[in-house]
Amino acid sequence: MKKIIISSILSLIIIFVFILGKQIYLYHSASSIKSPKEKIDTYARIIYLHLPFSPLEKKAIQNILELAKTHQELELYAYEILRSTIYGIRHFSTPYKRELAFLEDKIANLRTQKLLADGYKKSYEETYEEMKKIMSTDLAPNSFLALVSILSFLFFIYFTITSISKCCENNKFQYKKFAFSFIKIFIMWLIWITTLYLA
Repeated sequence: MKKIIISSILSLIIIFVFILGKQIYLYHSASSIKSPKEKIDTYARIIYLHLPFSPLEKKAIQNILELAKTHQELELYAYEILRSTIYGIRHFSTPYKRELAFLEDKIANLRTQKLLADGYKKSYEETYEEMKKIMSTDLAPNSFLALVSILSFLFFIYFTITSISKCCENNKFQYKKFAFSFIKIFIMWLIWITTLYLA
């Protein structure tokens, strides 16, 4: 049991370090990208690799907002991709709520201006409210499916680690024993992927 706990902790640490390393790599690589659109996309990828309390995520958000200010032709694109990225990492709660409120106001305002410039017949206030209503109808992930997805992922990790450790007794890998365990691992993986998609 002690080996299982240690293996689980080590696995989580490895996953954490891998994601953090990927965030660091993307953040530094973004500085050498010349295209502002590609910079925005790269910073958005950092946010998608969500790690709670990661300082790089906040920096990536600030950099996207700065790029939106300095490149007006990409302003709406930057705000929309940042908004969708933040919604893409929500689980039981939505992170960066203050930033979302700012983004939704900006997006509604820019969309309204574009529509009115294209000859939309309604007033600014009516069009603005329509844009806000469209954004507010975005569906949040199903909380139950999100919970099942997280639990199935944890069980998937647990079954994988325990199955490998049990099948490696006496310094010899037992393939027949692992074949039975593989069914449990595959089922947990299937549940995790399915609920992740449906949530």
